[in-house]
Amino acid sequence: NWGDNLDACLADVVKSGVSAYEPGLSGLEELKKLTPLLKKHKLLLPSVYVNSTLHKAEEAEKSIADALAIADEVKKLGAKIMVTNPSPIRWGSAELKSDQELMEQANNMEKLGIALRQKGITLAYHTHDVELRAGAREFHHVLLNTSPANVSFCFDVHWVYRGSQNSQI
Repeated sequence: NWGDNLDACLADVVKSGVSAYEPGLSGLEELKKLTPLLKKHKLLLPSVYVNSTLHKAEEAEKSIADALAIADEVKKLGAKIMVTNPSPIRWGSAELKSDQELMEQANNMEKLGIALRQKGITLAYHTHDVELRAGAREFHHVLLNTSPANVSFCFDVHWVYRGSQNSQI
C-alpha cells in the first residue's frame, strides 16, 4: 500500500528509473517526514501538489498561509512549481460554485500566485472534472480572471477527458 512504508515506496520509485517525485503535501509535518527520504534516495523535488480552499474568504487566508509556509521549505529542496487544485464545494459532488465563490477563488489564486512568484515559485492550477462542468465555467473563470504571470496551468489530460464526460471529440 502506497505510503505505508514511504522509505520502501520511494526506493521502488528509484528502482523504476524515476529521478524526481511530486508529493501531495497536506502540511509541514508531512514534508518533515519526507525530506530525509528524498535526500536518502537522491530524488529531486521539482514540484509539489498542495490542495487549497480558495472560494471561501474565511478559509482562503489559512490555505494561502499554509501553502506559503510549505513553499518556503520546498524551495530549499529545489522545488520551482506548486500545483494546486482548489477544493470543490464537496469532494465527489457535482455541486457548482456560485459566481461570488468563483470571483473569490480567482482573486485568491491571483494573490497566492503573486506571493509564490515573489518566492521564485510558479503556481500551477490543476483541475479535476468538476471545474469542467457547465461548459467549463469554473475553469474558464479562473483562467480569464488571473494573470498568466501569476497562475499557470497544470494540464492533466485524464481529468479534462473525464470532465468532458469521456467524450472522444
